[in-house]
Amino acid sequence: MEEFKIELKLKELQIQGFRPFEEKILLPFQPDITVIVGNNASGKTSILDVLANLLKAVPNMLNNNRLDQHVLLGAEDINYNIKPRESVSQLSLIAAYPEVNFEEEEELINQEEEISFELRLNPSQSVREQKIRLTSSDEDTANGDTALGDSYPIFQRAKAEKKKVSLPILAYYAARRLDRAVDSQKGNILNIDVFANFRNDELSQDSFDLERLRSWLNYLEQRQLKQQYETEEKEREEEVWKNIQQVVIDFLSGNGVVYEGVETIYNTKYPNGTLAVKTNKGSRSIQQLSSGEKNILLLVIDIARQLVIANPDATNPLQEGTGIVLIDEVDLHLHPAWQEQLFDKLKKCFPKLQFVVSTHSPHVVRHLKKENLVIIEQEEDGPLLLQVGKKYIEERSVESILAEVFKISLEGKHDTKVRDFYDLLAEGDLEKAKELLSELEKFWGEDDQQIKATTAAYDLEMKWLEDDEEE
Repeated sequence: MEEFKIELKLKELQIQGFRPFEEKILLPFQPDITVIVGNNASGKTSILDVLANLLKAVPNMLNNNRLDQHVLLGAEDINYNIKPRESVSQLSLIAAYPEVNFEEEEELINQEEEISFELRLNPSQSVREQKIRLTSSDEDTANGDTALGDSYPIFQRAKAEKKKVSLPILAYYAARRLDRAVDSQKGNILNIDVFANFRNDELSQDSFDLERLRSWLNYLEQRQLKQQYETEEKEREEEVWKNIQQVVIDFLSGNGVVYEGVETIYNTKYPNGTLAVKTNKGSRSIQQLSSGEKNILLLVIDIARQLVIANPDATNPLQEGTGIVLIDEVDLHLHPAWQEQLFDKLKKCFPKLQFVVSTHSPHVVRHLKKENLVIIEQEEDGPLLLQVGKKYIEERSVESILAEVFKISLEGKHDTKVRDFYDLLAEGDLEKAKELLSELEKFWGEDDQQIKATTAAYDLEMKWLEDDEEE
């Protein structure tokens, strides 16, 4: 075995009786980005919370081949409108793992896993029982074996034999991540082996840690100055350091400021060092950055940190590393211009990660494909419902997104027809959409920005249709 590698992708989440979700919901995930929107208290954070809790089963299985049955959720997480024995939260994920055959080359096997968590009430509304299970949907799997369980002895052997190891990162960045990161003092410079991310419990809402991040960056920075280790290892670490600098440049540059990377600075105010960014106008400490700069800087560097730790043998772990990243309020403190570019930059810098995020920003939403958007809706006193892939949103105006997705109406009488146009596109009725587009063009003129956007959307749908017919 030359390398041990596990890849994970979320497939879907089933929830019933959890917090605001009284009725059963089924939430499918896209392999790259899934964005959840909804009113305050609609359940966006609840979805991320339950994902984080269920995913904790993964490091437990890899670390000791057992599921920790400690309390993941409590009685306060149960919707009290349900009857006893109806509360179920269930997560499905796809696990790819190495199956070793000693006579043939190893191969990467795709096998679907399910992590299910059940928490039930007794009539007095206290927790009666809870159980977490890991099962496999592979019909050939016998005796309750699972992909993650099968991987445990292989992983242990790989570590013992010092083989190449690559693990997925599993991280949760809560809405108050910036405050928690600055307040935390847990930094541990020595905790950087391949399993460190799992021991740090990066799925905890309190895991984001500025001091740990500063210590790790300082460690990498100091390694660049040392010569007493192997040339191959030094070359790899130099490449990793260069890639981290490039991520900072890619995310922050703009608005007249040219960012050149990140460093640790020491002075009388910070004798032990503080994190700083280098710009064409000099270095600025983390304390001098705006909330938006600080938030995005710490977020992307922390993701990079976890990828480097989880992929210790990769030359470019930021491009090669896999995992699942949960972010609540991904637009937090960001200027609209940064929000517009956010997902393009995330996919460019971390192409193999799967993101599940929540947002209140139309600037974030308007750059998504419809299948990447999940809308939590509720009609009057009815149950919460999920709308997935039913709104045509890509490259529409902010005003249209506010009206269509966030239910904030800024429209005049003809703007409603634009909404009807996009509904027709989403339904695939291109003939009626064309008729409505012609009507709008007569009213606003072909040079109107709204007309240009709707025409481009129509042309794109026609192109996709023609491409499908050719295939």
